[in-house]
Amino acid sequence: MGEGRKICNPFQRMLSLLGMLCLFASCVATGVITATLTALEDEFGIKPTLLAVIVVMYDTAYLVTSLPTAHYLYRDMPKAIGGGMILFGLAAVFYGLGNVFGMFLVGQFLMGVGATPLWVLSFVHIDDNVDDKHKVPKFVGSILSKTPVGVVIGLLLGGVFLSDCEEEEDGCKAHAVTPTVSMTLKPPEELSCEGWKYPFYITGGIAFVLGVIFFFSKKRYADYRAEGDENTEEEDKPDQMPMMKVLKKLLSNRQLVLLLLAQGFITFVGSAVIAFAPRFFEKILCEKKNTANFYTAIFIPFVVAAYAGGGAILDKTKWDVKGQWRMLAVSQALGVPFFLGFYSEETWLFVLLLVVPCFLLFLPNAATLSIAKRIVPAELRPHSMALINMSSRLIGAIPGPIILGVLIDSDIMNDRSAYVTVSFFGSGLATIFSFCGWYLSDEGGSDVESQPVDIEVKEVVVAPSDVQVTTSEPGTSPFRD
Repeated sequence: MGEGRKICNPFQRMLSLLGMLCLFASCVATGVITATLTALEDEFGIKPTLLAVIVVMYDTAYLVTSLPTAHYLYRDMPKAIGGGMILFGLAAVFYGLGNVFGMFLVGQFLMGVGATPLWVLSFVHIDDNVDDKHKVPKFVGSILSKTPVGVVIGLLLGGVFLSDCEEEEDGCKAHAVTPTVSMTLKPPEELSCEGWKYPFYITGGIAFVLGVIFFFSKKRYADYRAEGDENTEEEDKPDQMPMMKVLKKLLSNRQLVLLLLAQGFITFVGSAVIAFAPRFFEKILCEKKNTANFYTAIFIPFVVAAYAGGGAILDKTKWDVKGQWRMLAVSQALGVPFFLGFYSEETWLFVLLLVVPCFLLFLPNAATLSIAKRIVPAELRPHSMALINMSSRLIGAIPGPIILGVLIDSDIMNDRSAYVTVSFFGSGLATIFSFCGWYLSDEGGSDVESQPVDIEVKEVVVAPSDVQVTTSEPGTSPFRD
């Protein structure tokens, strides 16, 4: 029993540190950024469309750097992840120092560059150090459950420091600021509130320290792995294959393409709604800044429950790829009608209706990551994870907030209809692609990781001399390309 604790402790410490990195990355990139958007709008007169441009610079950086990160930096994942978070922390402080539009763009872009190794390599790092692959979704779910907590901290922290920025007048008229300035910002001496800067200094500094600690952590936790797995770093490495050839091989996988599209449109909805949720509470439901951030934070525990619950469901059911596709498709379909809650006139009813799609949107996240790893050869897992995250940015996180911002600025429809249109469009397409993936898996699609599980079970009931059963080691498959 004592030996078990000795073996697991270093690995568990690594998981805890990864969870803290994810927490503070999401705290800044989603929580604090979202909480302070209306402050930038009111202080500098930046239109919602340009606010969306600031937001998506983070995801633009991720889109540009994720595949090179997976291809070249996987050899020493702790140093890549830790070094990236050091850059992330410095960039967050730089953003907080911003007083010109370009500084906001550069700060966001550098934060995206720094966070890329964390989101691309951390789940592969976990997978490399776990012998029982059915436990990986549980570990991934425990890590992902920290990210919504970070968002809550960021929102509440932003609300605390923005409390002195409230107008004296109550009601929507006090918040109905008409943006008059697009790219030229006020000089520092004309600013009425600088409280929005301090959350960036605090969270950026903490992220920097955690990045330094993780930079010096171990590459392998061999005692936690199955016997014989310690030499995995001696195998042929994917960077021996040209990157374009790797990309072509991955995109020839029909299930992976459908997964990329489904995850992209899920992120399309999530990023757009989360980015402008405080604005909806403040400008449409007539709540004050700190109250708007508080109401936005109410959704986050449901996201935590979705992340953790999705991983726990997969750990208990041990579903194959088909079952995970079914989980993805059904959860997306059930959530679509509840987006009509944007037409609610009452704050409490809006919150009550929107927590349902909020939960269902993120419930199958662990399933998405598991499918991405199961349907490709082991040596291409970092690249499939990079493509998943690239599609989340290219299809979702970059165009989502911009399209919603343009619709809000335009006279095409009112603000409520803009939120509903974006939500229905993204969730509807995500549902369609998820059902197509489910159908394709039912047709006999690839399931790389689930094949060896059946073989290992057979080893228990069949004589060890049966060569056809014992030739494949755990975690490998004779069906791989």
